[in-house]
Amino acid sequence: MTDRSTTPHLLRILIFASAACAIGVTPAVHAQNSTGAVIGKVIAADTRLPLSDARVVVVGTALEVVTNAAGEYRIAAVKPGRIQLTVYRIGYRASSDTAAVVVGQTTTRDFALAVSRTQLSEVVVTGTTGNQERRAQPAVITSVNVEDLLKDSPARNVNQLLQSRVPSLSVSTTSGTAGTSRRVNIRGAASVNLSNQPLVFIDGVRLIEEQPSLNAGGQRADRLNNINPDDIESIEVVKGPAAATLYGADASAGVIQIITKKGRAGTARFTQSLGIDVGSAKQIETPPDNYAFCTAANVAPNSLNPLCVGKTTSTLVSDNPLLREGAYRTGAIRKLTYSARGGGQSYGYYVSAGANQEEGTFRNNSFDRFSLRTNFNFVPDQRLTVNASFALGQNRLNAPQNDNNIYGFLGGGLLGSPTTRTTDGSGANGWFGVQR
Repeated sequence: MTDRSTTPHLLRILIFASAACAIGVTPAVHAQNSTGAVIGKVIAADTRLPLSDARVVVVGTALEVVTNAAGEYRIAAVKPGRIQLTVYRIGYRASSDTAAVVVGQTTTRDFALAVSRTQLSEVVVTGTTGNQERRAQPAVITSVNVEDLLKDSPARNVNQLLQSRVPSLSVSTTSGTAGTSRRVNIRGAASVNLSNQPLVFIDGVRLIEEQPSLNAGGQRADRLNNINPDDIESIEVVKGPAAATLYGADASAGVIQIITKKGRAGTARFTQSLGIDVGSAKQIETPPDNYAFCTAANVAPNSLNPLCVGKTTSTLVSDNPLLREGAYRTGAIRKLTYSARGGGQSYGYYVSAGANQEEGTFRNNSFDRFSLRTNFNFVPDQRLTVNASFALGQNRLNAPQNDNNIYGFLGGGLLGSPTTRTTDGSGANGWFGVQR
């Protein structure tokens, strides 16, 4: 049943939306009719076989495409006039040619690439504008290809991607609690008073490196855990004080640049992936027992100590409250991720969704992360590139009292005494203090 009072408002909204769409479509159609297109085929000069994944670029513009399996390419929305085309492919020499583009017509240009075994210069992605050759970069930079790395070894967080992957970079665990922070140092400690944590950038945007305190025995949360590792394409690590030339004085301890996955305009292909990871975490070390000699109060007939009652004061008894009360459990790791990437002649897109659930070996320790990410890039004109991205995430961390808290599970269990055991569970009952 429809409310008549709202009908005029709905009609006005629909009319306004239709008018807005009509206004937005007209310039786009006009722009498309005032441009031309270039098509062609790229082959190997020696074998005459088609070359796939060759990059065809309109020099001086943002227009570029990648050839398909048949070596064919098509570049749309090209401004009329004489243009220069350049074709690049690893292992072949670059080839260039000019073409005259006419409005509403399609121009054909084919290329035959000769084999080249010249060593190519490495390019580094930084938070500054433009690309830079590695040999011209004053700082020492190490790259981690995360996309290839995750195919062989799944990771639950960014710290696991960096662990033992980059020379002179160390990742140390400050706590065994799931979801808590880890300390990252590049070439050791660089300062006594300033922070030794490297700067972290995500697609050129600086991440707040603060690690929020949990008020749980010194444990801290880690903002790097907010990032889904499956959304990362590569990581660049800038080492040493030379990083300050690119990022300022705050980067004296180094820089970690995270580059996320994006759609690729001009690829004309669609790929998707689904990942399911299931695992478990167990306490591999058995905590030691606590020993003590029974006291006169413990051996008395009215004593509540079940270990010493009826025995002599020279009796040595033992207790293990961590095992007796089941402080440990078998943790669980569950991870589900989905991602899709594709693109057309002038647009590209990437979308992903992930859910990560971890249960620590302590019964009140868990970390859950849910993430959704999408981005879209569009090249409507050779002088304009439009990028749009959206990300949504939710983290839940339950951390037990641990580490520097003697009243937590671990400290309270290892510092306890069998002489405080009671049959009714009152008092310390074998633990250190009654605040456990």
